[in-house]
Amino acid sequence: MSAPSPSPFEGLLQKGDLLQALALLHQELQASEPDPGRLLMIFSLEVRLHRFADAQATLRHVIELAPQAAAGLASYGRCARAEEARLARLTSPEVAGQRAALLPPPPHLLSYSTAAVQHAQGHHAVAAAALEQANAQRPRVSGTFTWTSGRTQRFVDLLDMDALTGAVLPCFGGDALLDLPYCQLRSVTFMRGPSSFDALWVPAEIVLVDGQLVHVRVPALYVGTGVAEFASARMGQSTLFFHDKGYCVGLGQRDLELHGEGGERTMVGILAAAKIDFDAPASLEPS
Repeated sequence: MSAPSPSPFEGLLQKGDLLQALALLHQELQASEPDPGRLLMIFSLEVRLHRFADAQATLRHVIELAPQAAAGLASYGRCARAEEARLARLTSPEVAGQRAALLPPPPHLLSYSTAAVQHAQGHHAVAAAALEQANAQRPRVSGTFTWTSGRTQRFVDLLDMDALTGAVLPCFGGDALLDLPYCQLRSVTFMRGPSSFDALWVPAEIVLVDGQLVHVRVPALYVGTGVAEFASARMGQSTLFFHDKGYCVGLGQRDLELHGEGGERTMVGILAAAKIDFDAPASLEPS
């Protein structure tokens, strides 16, 4: 038997045409009774297309239709607000300079903040210099990476491929943006769930070096991905890297780079990650 043909909406998603997919859902909504599931799809697309005010209005409509699910739905609204702040970092120096962590910030986190401010101002050479400083200051981290398949690999260093993120795990604590340096983490366990939102904002359990246990969501896509030029990147199926500013900027699915004991380097999409265990004790001094 041949596979069933995709619906018009599915076809648009497969092509990465988020704008037309959103327009189609709005057309369907006008022709039928409001459906919470359809409205959540609209909310998701509006967030990815940076229509944050529309997204919050859509979510309020969903909560009116399904008040019994209000608590879970409200958590998506908080993530959307964090996404809006994440986008603002790209263009607003004031927002770019704001950093929130759970432990006292090490020096390299402040250098990343400086780089983000300079990036937002368009001072790319100054941003690149701040990133070089952050790289010189940061401690290397070692540990074991576990894939969702169960495969494991030792690493002697781990970085986000996006240079402005680098040695930091970005995550959402409610609607707050958190920047957690890898050197302050003992472990990160990614919790896969049945919702499509769990692939957009991955639930994670984090243990800090001081033993604190926190639950956060990790954005699986780089900021700006929903309006990227290439469909595969917009859908998070691939990652694009741009070096024209003098440092690497990512679009698409978040990629981590594992540095192996023999000098080899492995790139891993965040959605393939099950757990990261860091060796203890973690030093806060650069190696």
